[in-house]
Parts: sequence; structure tokens; C-alpha cells
Amino acid sequence: MTDAQLHRDIGNLQARVTVLEGQIKDMNAKLDVLLEAVTEAKGGFRLVLVVGTLGAALGGLLLKLWERIT
Repeated sequence: MTDAQLHRDIGNLQARVTVLEGQIKDMNAKLDVLLEAVTEAKGGFRLVLVVGTLGAALGGLLLKLWERIT
């Protein structure tokens, strides 16, 4: 292999590494968006769970009061 071929091969490899670095940055950005969406969904699920629990507790309390009244 001549020096020219080595330099050309190194240049090609450097270009490929640059492309791969860009792809990794793009994947990291997409992963950040995905993690943010999952975090928001988890918060929404917790809110629904709390509201449901409070609703069930209030319903149980109202039922007990209704039974005492009637």
C-alpha cells in the first residue's frame, strides 16, 4: 500500500466516522424526545390514579352517609 492509498483510506474512514457521529447525535436527540414523552405520560398516569382514588374514597364516603340517612 502506498502513502497515497493510506491517506485516502484514512480520509474515507474519517468521513465515515463523521457521518456516524452525526447519526449518533440525531439518535440522542430522538431519544431525549422519547424520554420526555414517557416522563409526561407517567405524570399523567399518576394524576389519573390519584383522581380515581379520591373519587372512589369520596364515593365510599357518600355511600356510608346515604346508608345512615336512609
